[in-house]
Amino acid sequence: MPASRCEQPESGRRTHPHGTRGTGRSVALRGLLLRRDLPSAVLVIALLAVTAAVEPAVFSYEGLDLTFIGLVPLVCAAVAQLVIMVGGDIDLSIGSAFGLVNVICATSLNSHPVIGVLELLGFVAAYVAMGALIELRRLPSLVMTFAFGFVWLGLALVILPDPGGTVPTWVTTAFGATVPWVPEPILLISGFAVVSWMYLTMTRPGRLIRAIGARKLSVQQYTRGPVNVKILMYATAAVVIIIGGLALSAQSGSGDPNSGQSYVLVSIAAIILGGGEFGGGLAWPVGAVLGAVAFGLVSTIDTYLSISSNLVSGVEGAILLIALGLRRSLRGLEIRHVAGRILTVGDSDGDEAPGNEDVPDLVSVAPELPGASL
Repeated sequence: MPASRCEQPESGRRTHPHGTRGTGRSVALRGLLLRRDLPSAVLVIALLAVTAAVEPAVFSYEGLDLTFIGLVPLVCAAVAQLVIMVGGDIDLSIGSAFGLVNVICATSLNSHPVIGVLELLGFVAAYVAMGALIELRRLPSLVMTFAFGFVWLGLALVILPDPGGTVPTWVTTAFGATVPWVPEPILLISGFAVVSWMYLTMTRPGRLIRAIGARKLSVQQYTRGPVNVKILMYATAAVVIIIGGLALSAQSGSGDPNSGQSYVLVSIAAIILGGGEFGGGLAWPVGAVLGAVAFGLVSTIDTYLSISSNLVSGVEGAILLIALGLRRSLRGLEIRHVAGRILTVGDSDGDEAPGNEDVPDLVSVAPELPGASL
């Protein structure tokens, strides 16, 4: 009797009636389309093309430097917010925190450097305390960070009631250096993308932060407490905020308590545009950086075209909606891709849904946790 077409071979794998489901080229194309950071990458390329059409000199060394120098603080805000969102929280105080660092830089750090450094260290300690309080008291991060935003703003107004002050020369020099071939802002933005990706995907602290955002109960089971991870998470975000605040100070040349207020919602939108989610656990640092660059380029184009600033928010909202629609379409392709894998591979127990590959396997991480300190 002839063998049935659906009979399984000795290897235990089912063969599809029509043979292989796609060539290597189609598999590679499908893998590219399933990348969550694809919409932000395409958008950045399109916005750069529009910027060059509006102002052809933008692709000169000076043009690139002027275009990207204002994006460095926004990228820092997106990376800091990414660390918090990967851990399952959302930080609504990040804008006021940038303003506080900017004020400290323009006052104490310039006139009394030692006091300024101590104030920045105190800011890190306060930020860590905020994260620990959120976890210990089981308080919603949205409410707590929103309240602490007023604390950071109040401290900044006490230090500098009105915009002013002077940024130290070494800060403006550090963020305004002339680098051969490639402008420094592009190198800084690229460095943030690479370092944040390595930190969240290749280091143990980054794996712990992703783990607590994805499988909090498992982390509570295998570690001495998730509070340690929250402390690590908010300390990392505070350090990135300080770097971004210094870059903002170098750009403005003075202090303003309200200088970072626009970064709150834009940083969240950049992460969503770059492939992130509110649920936590998924880390797409390159996509978040590209999303921040995209939103920054929108403001740049509006400046070149002399468009009213009132329309910038509307354009940014439209871009976010288009990106979400594109991600929805790609999600359908992702589901069909998973279905194809189930049909072609008999033993699919080890397969994971695309998009969760970077979530750490806590069973493999667990043995090293109890005896290690954060």
